[in-house]
Amino acid sequence: MPAGAVRVALDTWVVPRWHSGPGGQFLLRSSLVLTGAEPVLVDAPAEERPDAAWSVVDPGDVRWIVIGDGGPDHAGGLAAVLPACPLARVVAAPAVAARLLADLPELGGRLRAVGDGQPLPVRGRALVPLLPAGGALGLADPQAGLLWAGEAFAAPVPGQVLDPDELPDQDWPGAFRAYAAASPWPCAQARPDDLLARWPGHDRPRLVVSAHGPLLHGARLAEAVSTLAAPTPALRAAGAAAPGPG
Repeated sequence: MPAGAVRVALDTWVVPRWHSGPGGQFLLRSSLVLTGAEPVLVDAPAEERPDAAWSVVDPGDVRWIVIGDGGPDHAGGLAAVLPACPLARVVAAPAVAARLLADLPELGGRLRAVGDGQPLPVRGRALVPLLPAGGALGLADPQAGLLWAGEAFAAPVPGQVLDPDELPDQDWPGAFRAYAAASPWPCAQARPDDLLARWPGHDRPRLVVSAHGPLLHGARLAEAVSTLAAPTPALRAAGAAAPGPG
């Protein structure tokens, strides 16, 4: 179920979509909108109409569409978004770009493949794509202290909330471990510390936004990083041993 856009930083909006999951949990499928001189849409999940994103930016003003992964939860709505954003260039990692072009030949000259750490020439923002080993494309906004983590830091949520501090009694480490244990997608099991190691500059991000998890900042971010630093087999074992949701 779509929700309205949520402002999380200056000129930065998250568009969350909650989907019912097992055990009364909700699974998030979020995208990101960066407004400013050259608006940026990060991910285009499959949905009927992206009205929530267009509530904060005119689609005709969008200049960049960043696609983190070729799956429907990241690119399933791209075919519908492209005609609404005629001035936008589409950015993706090389392998994903090739897949998108095969599926959408009309992308043509609008598609740009980017490598890890290759800055995007977005006027007014210093955006840096991050491509961890085996992971989906992330996006760093060092000026805002914000990291779009893509598939990393994914976890089910027990209610339609974005900020984990709204549910202080929730076992968030257990939720992260359970998702890592259950997800069949390799990019969802990519180690977040690999993504964070690619963050430009000395300071770590102040806010992490995941396509499939809650907002993370402060102690919650440190807790998530510590939880997910374990190798994938250990995460799978811990998640499998944890009680199921609900």
